[in-house]
Amino acid sequence: MAEQKDTIRRDINRGAAISFAGNGFKLAEFLLTLLAARLYGVHVWGQYIFLNTLFLPVMRLACAGLDKGVIWYLSRHHGSRPPPHFFTWIRKRMFLIGAGLLLGFAGYRLLGFGKPSPGGLTEPVSLALMAAAVPFIMLTNLNLGVSMAFKKMEHEVLVRGILYPACYLGLPCALAFLSHEVRMLAGFYLMGSILGWIASGLLSAPLKRELALRPETEHTEKAVAVLWHYSWPMGARDVLLSLQQRVDIWCLALFLPPKAIGIYGLALSIANSIKTIRQAFDNILLAVIAQLKRGADSVNIRDAYLHAGQTTLALQIPIFAFLAFFAQPLLALSGPEYAQGGPALLIFAFTLIIIGYLGLSGVVVLGMGKSRWAMVNDLICLALALLFTPILVPRYGIAGAALGTSLSILLTNLVWFGETIYLIRLVPLRAAVFVNFAAGVALTGLSYWLWRRFGVDSLISRGAWFMVFVLPYAGVLWALFGNAWLARRRARAASLLP
Repeated sequence: MAEQKDTIRRDINRGAAISFAGNGFKLAEFLLTLLAARLYGVHVWGQYIFLNTLFLPVMRLACAGLDKGVIWYLSRHHGSRPPPHFFTWIRKRMFLIGAGLLLGFAGYRLLGFGKPSPGGLTEPVSLALMAAAVPFIMLTNLNLGVSMAFKKMEHEVLVRGILYPACYLGLPCALAFLSHEVRMLAGFYLMGSILGWIASGLLSAPLKRELALRPETEHTEKAVAVLWHYSWPMGARDVLLSLQQRVDIWCLALFLPPKAIGIYGLALSIANSIKTIRQAFDNILLAVIAQLKRGADSVNIRDAYLHAGQTTLALQIPIFAFLAFFAQPLLALSGPEYAQGGPALLIFAFTLIIIGYLGLSGVVVLGMGKSRWAMVNDLICLALALLFTPILVPRYGIAGAALGTSLSILLTNLVWFGETIYLIRLVPLRAAVFVNFAAGVALTGLSYWLWRRFGVDSLISRGAWFMVFVLPYAGVLWALFGNAWLARRRARAASLLP
């Protein structure tokens, strides 16, 4: 039991370390996003954000949940060899579904159905370029799924953390003098998708060869049926989730001018970069949980949850505090119009702290094989988004879109958390979690209030008062985790002695 617990902790720690290193590249992506939004202007950036919202649900439906299903299946049956042509079968399913969807969408546009949206949000050439990227992104997801089943988290960092941003943000910024049209952004998005597929294929190829050396078991024969049984609810869930995440953009396009999408899109892009800190734990935690058994390993599941959750909080709270002081100056680097997205960004940042912890419960439920529960939960989330967002956007504008999205996600994560408690018969909460969260938020609020009361509106003053948060919060983290860390180091050193 102790050895298994150490293995789980080691796997999550390794994932956390790689995730933390990957955050350096996320900082570069964050800066590139600011630069691209400035170089291309609020209208073009808004068009690009809107195009992304159109094709992500198509891609998720075409994937049919098979990318996550691969992680779950290979992790659950890690001693078995998949059947022959296993990955060929998955690719064919993805391509058949994806080709049908894209052809249907193309026919819809060519036959003249659907009026052009205001502000050129559905420019035809850009639509075609974004549509062409869909199959390559699907195949990349499949390849990275194989990598994550082997707990090779660094592959995801290399592809999604370095290669993707360099292609669809870095190169357009470097070549912005050639064109300031959305076609350039869409074209480099396609190029990044192709290169991501090639790179992820090269990284996963030796892992697939290693799978072929494993013995055949009773799980080999049932692999396709078991995978499909798990994956199709996941696919439906992914579509519902991607739709829910785009209700805010569509409501902005319906109620506000296209400029609002550009402002909101920049705030959303930055918020999503924070979200990836938590999401970086999802795949590694799914691979860990899938190997455990309900009931027999409930304590290990709870401990894995607590360990990943506390690490996530410790990473996200300082980012929230940083944005509280610097959100508006950072957004203003892309142009004065973007500073209006500051309240929306802070709403997202605060919500992401809460769901950064609660959201791990979704990984536990999926790791336990309850993929059908995910579909129901995301139906709830979509219904809440459709309820809140159309009401809040006309009244509060950009901040209303952020608030409606945040409320729907937060309430749904409470449902996930309740399901996790039901499955493992334990509550994955400890006093240290409350202390970490309460201390982080309270110190952020206090230092921000002190700055507003005694500071001035300059970067130096903001930075000085931000340090008023940093030093006490570092002390809180040491009080919570320092002794346990030292004890593990002493135990490891003692185990190495002769």
